Amino acid sequence: MIVGITGGSGFIGSYICDELRRRGHTPFVLDHKGRIKHGLLGDVRDSTIVMELAAHVDAIIHMAAVLGTAETIDSPLPAAETNILGTLNVFEAATRYKLPVVFAAVGNANIARGTYCITKSCGERFVEMYRQDRGLKVTSVRPMNAYGPRQSAPFPYGAAKVRKIVPSFICSALSNQPMKLYGGGTQISDSVFVEDVARVFVTALELAANGICPDHPIDVGNIKPSSVLQVAEEVAHNVPHAVIEAVPMRAGEPHGGGISQQQHLLEVVDAVCATNPDLRRIDVRRVVRELGTVVSADPDTLQAVGIDPASFVSLSEGIARTVEWYRQNEGVTWRIPK
Repeated sequence: MIVGITGGSGFIGSYICDELRRRGHTPFVLDHKGRIKHGLLGDVRDSTIVMELAAHVDAIIHMAAVLGTAETIDSPLPAAETNILGTLNVFEAATRYKLPVVFAAVGNANIARGTYCITKSCGERFVEMYRQDRGLKVTSVRPMNAYGPRQSAPFPYGAAKVRKIVPSFICSALSNQPMKLYGGGTQISDSVFVEDVARVFVTALELAANGICPDHPIDVGNIKPSSVLQVAEEVAHNVPHAVIEAVPMRAGEPHGGGISQQQHLLEVVDAVCATNPDLRRIDVRRVVRELGTVVSADPDTLQAVGIDPASFVSLSEGIARTVEWYRQNEGVTWRIPK
């Protein structure tokens, strides 16, 4: 297939392009930035350019979005325009040309505040509407906290406007600066290696092209979630003399804790569903997760696309590979601040 990828120049989008090529597909990127070799330079808020994209492809993976939790609280309009109106433009164009679509949702949409999470929740509702009422072959994929080589570093190490924990921790550690953990790092982050995220997106698209669209979001995360502190400890394991420092929480983000209570509730759900055939375990577990403050995946959802989360890259291997990439690219993609 020729696959349109909105936001294909971004971190996850670039890995999706790699995975598409590996499987024999041709990526066709729509992005408003970056050097695009095969695709269109444009913005998903422009319905005309999105319709032009749809006219040239066989399927679409919709990744384009304005990111950030605390970053989108003070400036909500850009995220609302791109993440809601841009998504509607993609769905409308795909409906007109009868294209299968995979929508990039977000793992903490019902937990964290901020325009990004609110708009992504809205997008998931539109997925349901277009699938059920407009006949669109569309699937939601929820990557948790994707990380890996090539992820942009935040200020003062790079130009990224949104602070992601893995590049921030690694660049801090390699710069002999403390890794700052908001709230002490007790939050559950469920970090997942970006290559695994790309694999799920492309698999979901191939299934959608054959008319197989699960009626629930596909969570991309690990069987056993990790805390922010565990991520920092893995970085410290690969960077000698790395220092961990606890700092106050950022606006819009939940405080840590809650994983043991949530796990207990999930065990109760399993017991209830085992004795009540009218309840779908996957639906009840999803509701329980969304009531909590823990950003963790429901690995059972991956069964719908035939992927075993046990095949995912482990946190220790993924962090080691990522640290080595940043070590080799210091001064090229990021810099040690003076």
